[in-house]
Amino acid sequence: MYKKKKIVDISLQLNTARLATIEQNRKILSSIVETIILIGRQEIALRGHHDSGPILSKVSNHNDGNFRALLRFRVDSGDNTLNDHLLRIEAMPSNRSTSYTSPKIQNELIEICGKVILNKIVSKCNEAECFSLLADETTDISGIEQLSLCVRYIEKTNSGSILKEDFLSFVPVNDVTGKGLMCTLLETCQNLKLNLKYLVGQGYDGAAAMSGEFQGCAAKVMEKYPQALYVHCASHSLNLVVSDACNIPIIRNSLGSIKETIKFFRISAQRQSILKDVIHQLECETKKRRLMKLCETRWIERLDAVITFKELFVPIFFALEKIQMDGNREASKKAFTLQQALKNGNFILAMVVIQEIFSMAHPLSIYLQKVNVDLASAMETANNLSTLIKEMRSNVESKFHDLFGTAEHLAKEIGEDIKIPRVTHFQQHRANYELTSAENYYRVSIFIPFIDHFISQLEIRFTKHKNTLSIIQNFIPNKLIKLSENEIETSTEVMSKQWPVVISSCDNIVNKEVLLWKQRWIAAAEDKLPCTFIDAINCCDELLFPKVYQYLKIGATLPVTVASVERSFSTLKRLKSYLRNSTGENRLNGLAHLSIHREIPIKSSEVEAVPSFVLTKRTRSRNPFLLERVPSQH
Repeated sequence: MYKKKKIVDISLQLNTARLATIEQNRKILSSIVETIILIGRQEIALRGHHDSGPILSKVSNHNDGNFRALLRFRVDSGDNTLNDHLLRIEAMPSNRSTSYTSPKIQNELIEICGKVILNKIVSKCNEAECFSLLADETTDISGIEQLSLCVRYIEKTNSGSILKEDFLSFVPVNDVTGKGLMCTLLETCQNLKLNLKYLVGQGYDGAAAMSGEFQGCAAKVMEKYPQALYVHCASHSLNLVVSDACNIPIIRNSLGSIKETIKFFRISAQRQSILKDVIHQLECETKKRRLMKLCETRWIERLDAVITFKELFVPIFFALEKIQMDGNREASKKAFTLQQALKNGNFILAMVVIQEIFSMAHPLSIYLQKVNVDLASAMETANNLSTLIKEMRSNVESKFHDLFGTAEHLAKEIGEDIKIPRVTHFQQHRANYELTSAENYYRVSIFIPFIDHFISQLEIRFTKHKNTLSIIQNFIPNKLIKLSENEIETSTEVMSKQWPVVISSCDNIVNKEVLLWKQRWIAAAEDKLPCTFIDAINCCDELLFPKVYQYLKIGATLPVTVASVERSFSTLKRLKSYLRNSTGENRLNGLAHLSIHREIPIKSSEVEAVPSFVLTKRTRSRNPFLLERVPSQH
């Protein structure tokens, strides 16, 4: 066969000088684009105090920005093409508009870099033919309400299928009602060319505007796309479990005392110095020297602060005593109040109990923040936590005995004893149990109520997740082999009704396919059975079991948490800070894509090939050869 030759325009063939100019200009643009990409990847600010005028021939007395500095660095490192270009522009001021280093061109190149990355993500989503949307809101440094939008889908790789959660866009919103958010969300998806026919799930937090049963964003989206099942963020559910369990007065008051004590020390360098001196004098084994701030929003993330507080409890107590003697009147009064709260038996026991329960829930919190977690594995881990705490409840006396011993040891180190509070005939605001020992009293008044509240909230908050999972998980082999034929038929019927667009076939054919999939695993050892959606997908032949593959793909794609969305908020804070609070949306999104999607490669040639950059700017008419494609010489 003959290789098809590339057709080269006759005018270009006749003008070799023109070809050389095009190639030269493309190298110039490549140097500039690569500098932009480097700056975006590293989250470095581009512009300085003064970023116009000559770049090479005249060194500015002011900081002219990282972009111009990096261009000079490229020249110093041997980029002769860029060096010649910049010198030529500086020698001919009339051609300065074709230097391609102005702030306008910077913004356009950043925007195009973001679009190149975004197009790759959208393409993979549409190819997957199954995805879920994740969204949350935050207010940026300029007071603009930003809706962060991410997408969850399955990507096929050489080593198997993997779950992906990718950031799509920051979108400013003015209407924060359920309907307004729905319109913004769907309009953004359509602008990005996401095929909403394949939308199978939505993941948001529990805010009324997002999750309201009738007027929330999720409900409004389901009116247009009924197959887009809403799943409440599991991390948010766990946060509510801990928050509600901590509403027990003694636990709530103890956390308040911890917060006030931490604030008292952190706002004063002098008090922190006193605490460090006391730690040194007492020769504490811990390496920690500073109290950690309690997280305001994530309750379970307070564990590190509570652990640090407990380790430094004795030095804190004596530091407060020292501040009473050496400090001013206001500081002395506050230190006395805090010290009285800290030596109370209620506080010491509550602090020990809080650390114990938070420590048990913390692994689940960390696990839920992973991208490759599916709903089945998340609920299994939540069930394991529930089982562990229930076992603690059934052996409450022996478990609390150990915790009480720890609390007694702390109390003795500060010269106090844990005693039963005064019992009165009528008591309204605290427990009034008539028990003979302090251990029994605090077990009944603190430990048991806290555990019971935690268990009940764990059951309540994750009920919806379990209901969502109850049918979908039936196609995972470790569940499927236990089902009867009638149960399989019921499961396939429910799936076909919920996702008719994604799954369309004769019910009888689907049932037989699932039975064949079940038969595939009946003889397998129990430890060889896939127990998560993604494991099952990697064991499922898409050609042999097409509908089962679709079921498993939907199960894996359903949202678990909005952790990826919240991680984008951290990027937003770094990119749009008080020093850069007027960043435009296009520039912001371009920089966000370069920063967040470091794993997605982008070449300067991809940016140069974007039609909007080639055709739309009038300034390019002065150098019409800059972006013309150089023909391959094959």
